[in-house]
Amino acid sequence: METKDIIIENYDAKKYQDAIKNFDCGNFNLNNFLKFADEIGTTFLFVESATGAVVGYISFACGGLKLDKYVSPAIEVKLFAVDKKYQSKIDKESNRTYAYFYFRSFIEYFRSISRDTIKADYVILHSLDDKSTHFYEKFDFKKFSNKDDQKKVLVGNFEIDCTPMYFAID
Repeated sequence: METKDIIIENYDAKKYQDAIKNFDCGNFNLNNFLKFADEIGTTFLFVESATGAVVGYISFACGGLKLDKYVSPAIEVKLFAVDKKYQSKIDKESNRTYAYFYFRSFIEYFRSISRDTIKADYVILHSLDDKSTHFYEKFDFKKFSNKDDQKKVLVGNFEIDCTPMYFAID
């Protein structure tokens, strides 16, 4: 899942304190989230090995998805963000943007832990804007069909409008 330039690290607020302060994905709430990321799930940081800069992060936890009358186990992506400086940067090995490369890598990771450990049927997330929704659709995420499914998600102490989406793990 790693490239030569970027390593994946477990969230460690003390170790990456300065890098977390300098992280800027262009969204105040997503930037602010890194100050308390360990409180809502498992968070991994994408860290530039040469500088120690936080390139991005993904945070996830177990969840559930109710379709029809049954609740299916799911992995919920709480948040995914990439620093503005890296959003259009291309990973040399995959020839994809860092965001695409790392999100795709985590989809594969979710498939693996679903198959071997937690037996989740879905990955769910809450897309915060149209650009993000389009990004997730590249990975076959689908919007819930009900137009009333526009929700608010709590990020720290802030409520943010979002579009719930899901992906069936095969």
